[in-house]
Amino acid sequence: MPGSALYLFSSFLASFVFIFPRARAAAVRSAASFSLLITELRAWAAVLFQSYPNTLFGFGVWSMLMRKHAAAELAPFTLLVPAVGMLCAAIILGEPLPPWKIVAGGVVLAGLAINQIAVRIQTWQRRPAPGG
Repeated sequence: MPGSALYLFSSFLASFVFIFPRARAAAVRSAASFSLLITELRAWAAVLFQSYPNTLFGFGVWSMLMRKHAAAELAPFTLLVPAVGMLCAAIILGEPLPPWKIVAGGVVLAGLAINQIAVRIQTWQRRPAPGG
């Protein structure tokens, strides 16, 4: 076993052997600590959900797109991530969407539109004329 893998495994094992039982024992001592433990478990469940299924979905879609399109074609669309995140946070979580965020999202969308239109115009101009 390589040294780095042994180190990581031993630190992982040590956290379960020494830290987890003490944290659990401290949490069980009172009802308030128990509710804190439940909250902590929910937080860990959210972290696990964000790290596993969302990552698989995101990288799966990205890989599928990379098989069909060039990276230079897809890269500008990564600029949509913050704008879509702000919009989803406003719709799903009810977070405020102040005017400056709307303007910022509009600037990002306008920049992406200009980029895509410019690419299409350049492609159209490079095409040979019909019959010649």
